[in-house]
Amino acid sequence: VGFQTELAECDAACLPSRAWEEAFLTTFKSLRTRAAQGPPGGRARAPAAKLPAANDEVAWRRVCASEPPLLSTLSQLDPRSVANAIEVLSAILTDDHDTQPGPDVRTCCWLFALLVFADMPLGPNTS
Repeated sequence: VGFQTELAECDAACLPSRAWEEAFLTTFKSLRTRAAQGPPGGRARAPAAKLPAANDEVAWRRVCASEPPLLSTLSQLDPRSVANAIEVLSAILTDDHDTQPGPDVRTCCWLFALLVFADMPLGPNTS
């Protein structure tokens, strides 16, 4: 909640422009499409890292600090595990907000990578 309040009070000059947002979303959608297709050209995949239980915050902190978020690892997660891991990493970043000068870059990389693999939520009019 504190972070959202700070963002709402942020000077408009510090916020991203509409053009930046549109470019970012275009790039993000492209990443999602490529991730769904798997490794390019059928290249051999790197061995997947063993990931912790989705709700194990201590283990996720260790993974974020020591392992890069590889396609071979992320592509093996089911949608529920991805959603749970996103919740844990979001909580880690929120908890650290009061004690750290800035977000941990490695945790942010993992969160971004997990968001690429997150299922799109279904709207109420989806049939």
